[in-house]
Amino acid sequence: MIWNPLSTNITTQVYYLATNKHCYLCNAPSKNKICEYCSPYLSINDTHCQRCSRPTKVHLILCGHCQKDRRKQQITKIVAPLKYDDIVSHLIKSIKFQQQTYFLHILIPYLCSALQKHYATTDWPDEIIPIPNHPERIKQRGFCQTNLIAKFIQRYLKRDIKINTRSLKKTLNTPAQHTLNKKMREKSQKNAYTVTNKIGKHVALIDDVITTGSTTDACALELFRHGVEKIDVWTLARTP
Repeated sequence: MIWNPLSTNITTQVYYLATNKHCYLCNAPSKNKICEYCSPYLSINDTHCQRCSRPTKVHLILCGHCQKDRRKQQITKIVAPLKYDDIVSHLIKSIKFQQQTYFLHILIPYLCSALQKHYATTDWPDEIIPIPNHPERIKQRGFCQTNLIAKFIQRYLKRDIKINTRSLKKTLNTPAQHTLNKKMREKSQKNAYTVTNKIGKHVALIDDVITTGSTTDACALELFRHGVEKIDVWTLARTP
């Protein structure tokens, strides 16, 4: 990775956004990170499956996939406030692949609002676990986006919630998931994660986007093997 031009470009953009009250998307004057003209273009995931948050045309209790899934141990709830399309897709890709992490200031409030609504009637997890990247992927990208999302969540929620980055590790350097189909994703994630330290009984996994769910399922399987009893997933967006 070529650091000098990249660092200069990012520093310039961050300085501009920090010192000028403008919309992060269109640069129009705005008191908020996203202006009233741009915000309607974010795809809100308001009709979805009540377990996996898969976007649907009508508000369902459970989608067909979740109705067929009869595993004794499975993810309890996926919280995904946005649909992964149009502007949302562009923002997440910009965060992951172009280091434009300031776009999290647009997306994180939607996730935190959805979390506060969900946990108003149920218990918060003991700790949150960012889905880990392989060390080689972190070296290539320059950072772990899920760790950063976790820190943003902690800051916006203003809760004393533990971030656990020590217990779950990715031991296989799998291909980038967006380059694989569903079957290949499931195969590549098998045995890719391992638990290395003590972990809470109720945890929340954090990811940037859920597509097939193969990554979260692989992590959940390993966590259940090591005594975790309840797993939620927090993600910025869900694919249709």
